[in-house]
Parts: sequence; C-alpha cells; structure tokens
Amino acid sequence: MAMTVVAGSAVAAVSLHHGGEAAHARLPLAFGAHLAAYRRRNDPDPVAPCVTAITAPTLPPRGRLVRLPHLLTVRRNGRLFDAAVWEVMREEQARGWLGGKLPDTRAFEDRLPRLLRLRQLARAGQLPPSPETERLTSLLATRYMSIRMVYRHPELFNALVGMVETRQVDEERHDDGNNDGER
Repeated sequence: MAMTVVAGSAVAAVSLHHGGEAAHARLPLAFGAHLAAYRRRNDPDPVAPCVTAITAPTLPPRGRLVRLPHLLTVRRNGRLFDAAVWEVMREEQARGWLGGKLPDTRAFEDRLPRLLRLRQLARAGQLPPSPETERLTSLLATRYMSIRMVYRHPELFNALVGMVETRQVDEERHDDGNNDGER
C-alpha cells in the first residue's frame, strides 16, 4: 500500500510503523533516507521510494513484493548492537539490486538472530578457525557484512550460521556443566 501511495512522488523514504513507541520508526526511516540518497547517487534506476520497517512486514500473498533484512550496526549508549531494518521492494527490483536470482530468503529470515550474532562475532574476530571463516575474512577485507553479501554467498553463510548455532549450543552445554545442576 505505501509503495502505491508514494510511487512517482518526490518521497524518498517511508517507514512502516506498526504501533507502539514512535521512536521505533526513527531507525528504519533514517536508514531508508540513507539508502534513497545513496541509490540516487549510484544507481541509474534506483528503488524508489525506499520503504522500510523495524519488524518484518507482512506481504500480500499474491504479490511480487519481497522483504530484505538489511544488517546494521547501531551505536547506542556507547555500545555497538547489530539489528535488522527491513526493506520492501518489487521482486524484479530485488533481483536487479542483487545482480541475480534471490536465494531462499526465508531460510535466512528464520535464522536472522543467528545471522546478526555471526556479524557480531566476525566484527570482534571471535569466529573459530575454519575454511568458511577464512573465506568470510577475505570477503570482509573489501566490504562490510550486508544482506547482499549473504544472498550472494548463500552456501557460505548457511555454513557459517550453522557454526554459530553449534557454538551457541556448545556454550549452553558448557554453562550447564558449570552450575553443579542448579538452575
């Protein structure tokens, strides 16, 4: 609906807000404005308007729309946090943005908390040594870890997210073993 209302207008960005605190709309709106400005400068056919949300928007069942969870690092109270801001665009725009066919996006959406954790661990240099970690390190030498990078290398990121899941389970087991059975 938002895309239809503002299509062809001078509106650069729109943030979908599902109620609650208005402050929750600030990050997606600021990021949408950032994306719109970047795309106007660098893309001959930019996605416009840039429609964003802090939570995954529900899409019409029979539409040609997709949602992308952009991976961000936000500084709050002097600390860094990883978060997702969702963008909605037409499927053909998403293919153009990615430069090819979209992977199984639902698989990454379902594991988004682990993907954000992977981003945090990679930034802190805390991933275990592996061929996948070496490949990620090589990719990160020239770019930041974005959802575009994830979607362009789905096999690598499926393996890396699997490592994060295994590490989390191992840490939980280790924590359980150190508490002498008390909960």
